[in-house]
Amino acid sequence: MRKIFMDKLLTEYKIFLQESKVSDLSIKNYLVDARNFLGWFSLYLKTNKNLYSTSDSLMFSYLDSEIITKYRNFLSENGTPDKTVNRRLSGVRKLASFALSQGWILSNPAKMVQNLGSQNKKILIDRWKQELIQSYSHHLQKQNLNKTTIKNYVSDAAGFLSFLNQVI
Repeated sequence: MRKIFMDKLLTEYKIFLQESKVSDLSIKNYLVDARNFLGWFSLYLKTNKNLYSTSDSLMFSYLDSEIITKYRNFLSENGTPDKTVNRRLSGVRKLASFALSQGWILSNPAKMVQNLGSQNKKILIDRWKQELIQSYSHHLQKQNLNKTTIKNYVSDAAGFLSFLNQVI
């Protein structure tokens, strides 16, 4: 995203936040989160939509809950702590409120994206591991391997997945 475009957008956003009576500390955090998201969003649009030159209204016309979910997943998959991901999502919600106030979007798609919860994340990972192990077991059974071999292979795979979970 061109620096002039980003500066203009963030200046207007800051005025919006000040007029909304947001505290100075929250404004600082919202601006940091907006820069982070807009940088990612700009790269996403270039990569996935071949959109290299944007205006405020054009850029935000692509904003939807699916893209915000991709952003949340990107942050999470790259090791951003859940609390930071959730704070950045809050920032995206506020940025989308600004875009809504400018008439660039018709509704706030960020409100449809849920925060991460460490418990929910663990449940999803455990379910994914369970389904993967089950699928692997069925694959081995189709190869007509004996039960002991299947049991050993499945145990090794489960141990490896547990190891990965600890390392990552």
